Amino acid sequence: NYDKQLNHYDITMITTSASLYDPFITKSEAIFQALRVSKTRGININKIYKLIDRNTLYKKKIFFEVEIVNTSILNAALDNYFN
Repeated sequence: NYDKQLNHYDITMITTSASLYDPFITKSEAIFQALRVSKTRGININKIYKLIDRNTLYKKKIFFEVEIVNTSILNAALDNYFN
């Protein structure tokens, strides 16, 4: 259940990247925004969660300390999947 995993006090949600062009957000940030995306695009929330899961770079991969999602790829997947 994503509601239980979400940390509403994640500091990364209120700070910007150093370059301001970083396409990566944490998985918890993606989950936090999923409901808004679901309502805006008219897409079932569970489909969005599945896309987030498929497009997450997990921390077990080298160089990653947190689970991150590339928003450019995720948005392209949403555009291609539902249009």
